[in-house]
Order: sequence, then structure tokens, then C-alpha cells
Amino acid sequence: MSAGENFSTVCGKTLCKMAEQDKTVCAITAAMTTGTGLEEFSKRFGDRFFDVGIAEEYAATFASGLAAGGMRPYFAVYSSFLQRTYDEVIHDCAIAKLPVCFLIDRAGIVGDDGETHQGLFDVAFMSTVPGMTVYSPASYSELEGCLYNTSNIKTPLAIRYPRGKEEYPFRYDSSDYTVFSNNGKIAIITYGIISSEALKAQKMLMDKGIKVDLIKLNKVYPISNNLIQDISDYDKVYFFEEGMLRGGISEHIVSRAALKHYTIKAIDNSFVSAADIKAARAKYSLDKDSMFKIIAGEN
Repeated sequence: MSAGENFSTVCGKTLCKMAEQDKTVCAITAAMTTGTGLEEFSKRFGDRFFDVGIAEEYAATFASGLAAGGMRPYFAVYSSFLQRTYDEVIHDCAIAKLPVCFLIDRAGIVGDDGETHQGLFDVAFMSTVPGMTVYSPASYSELEGCLYNTSNIKTPLAIRYPRGKEEYPFRYDSSDYTVFSNNGKIAIITYGIISSEALKAQKMLMDKGIKVDLIKLNKVYPISNNLIQDISDYDKVYFFEEGMLRGGISEHIVSRAALKHYTIKAIDNSFVSAADIKAARAKYSLDKDSMFKIIAGEN
């Protein structure tokens, strides 16, 4: 990679390579052609590039329509502006299980762009969408690998990446998570660009004689069952997340890990079909009979 590269330009160049090989690859943005690194794509593949202007909601719906028609749409948008599309992501894309790839630029803390551009909510709201998969590459290699791995997606997928340059050249790993082990009984769990900070912290702790394992999430959501099992072996787990605490991945993991002590019944990663209200509540164990059976059966 050249000195002028950043996550946005790497994304744009990789999409160009993919478009050379696949005539169905198309790119969409909402008045962010330059910011999302799509200038080259717009020039080389003009018939498959769509800048819809400041209309993120339309872009999400348009991408869903293209996917329904057999195209492979990649919607590149700043994280903070993706927030406007929550309704369209759910109703136009996810319910229909359409393979739209949301390229979430400026994910995480963005610095001088200020409060309106901080990409701190995308993980929390995208992880509530049934059928959504979320990746958070921490390096150019991981970003490229995630993009190439979208060739056969069948449902909505999001790839979130930060503003600026990579900080550590992590190699792409297609597994759900990677463990950098020091045979410790303490673990750090994190994902995305701050994985580089966690790697440095791990070394600093090792230099002080404190053994800590680093668990780097490659697939941020859905959460792997193996991860929940693995973290149970540690005496202490520390989460570091460049996003909102409420609804964040750390809360998801803690909730899942705590289920051996708590019982939770809620709508879990699925859409509720049209049905009689009482029947629907019974289906999801939210009626009095279900409550009675669950509690009586556990006591």
C-alpha cells in the first residue's frame, strides 16, 4: 500500500478489482463519493455507480432494489449518516433477506469532524437487525478479505472501518475471532482499529509480568457460541469497545454469558409474523402460561 492509502481508498480500490471480475458489482453513496474512496470506481464503472445525493434513506432502499434484481450492491456511507436509514435497513432490506453490503466508513471516534460525525452507534443498532452480520476490520488486509468474502452473501452484511490509516497490519483471518495468547487467566476482548492499542497494552502488561490473552473479534455480530464458552475459562475479562456501551457488543456478550444464572425471554433476532397477539405472545413465551411453565420447571 502507498503512503497515501487509508481505509476508504483501500475499500474503493478493492471494489474496483471486484467490479472488473463481476459485472453485478455496483457501488452506491449519498454525496460522499470522495470521502468514501469511490472516485476511481465512479470513473471506471460509471454505469454501475450511483451517487443519490444527500438521501441516505433512498440509497438503502435503492440498494435493496438492486439486490432484488440480481445485482451486488455496496452502499458506502459514513457511520453517523447510516443512522438515518435504520427504517430502510429493516423494512426494505432485512425483512426480505436481501444481500446488500453496507460499507460503514468513519466507524468509531473520528476526531476533529466533531459530534455529528462520531461513528459510535452503528454496532448497537445494526446488531438489533435480524439476519444482519457485522464485521469490523482492523487493517487493510482484513478489509480486503472481508470485501472479497462477500461474493456469496445471501443476507444483509455490514463492514465497518475507521477514518484514516491502519495502525497494525493484522493479517486477514476468516474465523470469528483470533486469540493472541500468553496463557493468561485474564482476557481483553475488543475489535476494530483499537485492537492495535490492545496489542500494545498486552505487551506492556507482559513486561510487568502480567499474562493477558487478547481476544480480537473478527466477526463482531452474531456472537460465536464458541466465544461464550472460551471466555468462561478466564478469571477476569476486560472489554474495550469504541462504541456505545448500551446495546454494544460487550453487553451482548455479558448477557449471553450470564444466561446460566439468568433466564431471559425476548424477541431474539427474528421478525414477528402477522398473528393473533395472544398467539404471538405464546410463541415467544411472553404469556402467563409460558411464564408459569418456565419458572415452575426451573424450581
